[in-house]
Amino acid sequence: MKLKIIILIYILSINVVFGETLLPDSIRKNKMVKFDINKKIKIDLNGDKKKENIMVSFHRETGDTIIININNKTAINYSSDILNYFYIVDIDSTDKFLDIAIEDDGPSDDPITTFYRYTDSIIKLGRIPGNSQHRLSREVFTLGGDGFIKTKGRGRVLSTWYYDAKYAFSNQKNKILQVDTEFVTMNQNVVLLCDLPLYTAINDTTIKTILKSGSPSRIAITDNKEWFKIEDGQGNSGWFRVERYSTVKNVKKHSSSVFKGLCFED
Repeated sequence: MKLKIIILIYILSINVVFGETLLPDSIRKNKMVKFDINKKIKIDLNGDKKKENIMVSFHRETGDTIIININNKTAINYSSDILNYFYIVDIDSTDKFLDIAIEDDGPSDDPITTFYRYTDSIIKLGRIPGNSQHRLSREVFTLGGDGFIKTKGRGRVLSTWYYDAKYAFSNQKNKILQVDTEFVTMNQNVVLLCDLPLYTAINDTTIKTILKSGSPSRIAITDNKEWFKIEDGQGNSGWFRVERYSTVKNVKKHSSSVFKGLCFED
């Protein structure tokens, strides 16, 4: 009797580790399931009804190397601060693929997640900002199984700020790419530290109005390249332009000398 119990426990442990019972259905349902690195698992990744032999390992002694081995095929990447687990994820519930997501806390606490797909070889799909359970909620991405990955993108200019971003798999390029939008929402409350002339529109530098120093205002939207729309509480609005990352061209001053309320991180 004792021997039967031991054998049963062993079989159950093998099933959990190698995905014989819960997977891939649990991944399809939950969109992502966590596994420890440096442990072998068996899951059908490409929908051919055959389970792949999978192992993700991390080797600090070889320069923080990540090795992904699937059916004896190998992909190598490098990490600055890899976590001790990875995920099998279902980005799009309508296709046959399950993918591997490897998270990294990144330099200066800027987390990233890299995705890999197995067809008959290992393909690096790309990476996104954020990970699944970062201590900063702004850095957390989510999956809904609809083909999109929702996360927070970091603004490219003006200061340190974040916006809602979407990524999706491109069949044409066989990569995960950011979904382009003309503008992104910033919604940053600021107070003017100097008078700020505002342009009428993007690429139209006609002065429309001047926001006065001390005015509480809101930076509403941006093309995330150089143009920002700002408005005050009196119905006045217009555009300012940024060059060399943080110089407000309208007044030729650093953004920290124009706006109170911006954040600047390393």
